Amino acid sequence: MAMRKLLFLGISHPAETPRLLHRQARALEKSVPDLSCVYVGRSSFDPAPGAHPPFLVRRAPRWSHGFRPGALGRWLMMLTLCIRTRPDWVQASDVRELGLGVLICALSGARLVYDSHEDYLHQARQNAGDNWAGRARGVWYRAKELALARFATRVFCTDDVLYGLYGRRAFGIRRLYRLRNFVPAVLVPRPARAPGPGQPLRLVYAGSSGAHRGLAQCAEFVRRYNLERGAEALTFDVYAKESNTIRELARRGRIRHHRRVAYPQLLERLSAYHVGVCLWQSTPKHRRNLPMKNFDYMAAGLPLLTSRFDQLLPYVEGVGSGICIDPSSYADFERAADRLREPVSWGRFARNGLEATRERFALAPEIAPYVDTFRV
Repeated sequence: MAMRKLLFLGISHPAETPRLLHRQARALEKSVPDLSCVYVGRSSFDPAPGAHPPFLVRRAPRWSHGFRPGALGRWLMMLTLCIRTRPDWVQASDVRELGLGVLICALSGARLVYDSHEDYLHQARQNAGDNWAGRARGVWYRAKELALARFATRVFCTDDVLYGLYGRRAFGIRRLYRLRNFVPAVLVPRPARAPGPGQPLRLVYAGSSGAHRGLAQCAEFVRRYNLERGAEALTFDVYAKESNTIRELARRGRIRHHRRVAYPQLLERLSAYHVGVCLWQSTPKHRRNLPMKNFDYMAAGLPLLTSRFDQLLPYVEGVGSGICIDPSSYADFERAADRLREPVSWGRFARNGLEATRERFALAPEIAPYVDTFRV
């Protein structure tokens, strides 16, 4: 049987990105045996000892989005390396990879799949402020999608807002699917256990520590809650890459910091906690996103404490897996923490979340259209 090739473009995402590695590539490895996956990008990817990576990794020359001397040369080297792979399919996982993906397909005869994560137009408006160069970049990304997304055989997106955006006639997309970041069944860990009598409620956050992620706010809420009760009723652990914010919170004793670990190991560690936290602050990006971490928490049997955004409500309170609050309100946090410390409430939230990840939020039916793309 002749092996076909799928080329993952890795300009914007490292090879160990959970969506690429543990959802898409692993699903293809299991279900499409005549398809081999090749990742070409900025990651060297060092898998765990004894682990079998589901794709071949080819390290690309250092990538630059700027127009500095040498940028064109690196871009041409990247293009040449991709074409030499001789792919049958090319996957662009970001609008910043879309132009290169279309060009590779035009030169090699491969077919294009577009897997989108962000609405960069609105994100640029949020982040750029009065910086017109930043705003212009967002307009450029939107124009690129409008011009090029129609060349993709299928388009996948991570949330309901993007699904509605790409469904508009102007994009000319022929086949559009949601592919949300549900947890693969093979990685679902043993469920967490409720806190015992006299034990503190262990809160955990796993993710980035950038602006508006709400880490400092949550740490302050935990400190205030404990102070008012005269005891350590709550603890707050954070799994994140070290940053100025992380270092300062850890120095002041507001969080227990753990370095980032591989995704399967993270899921296992989550089971040692009691509540998964994602109190992102209110920004256009965060009101649209479906955080992957919330599904990870549910799969580990953790009740959720997360922000009250319209896009999140159906995935949290809609299935009874946790509590949504105003991320800037201590009063909301206090009421939620009191409720989560009740054994009956904790158990109900945990059971509902586990049931949802096995049924409504199961990855297998969600990823089926993606897998079927490469069976033809």
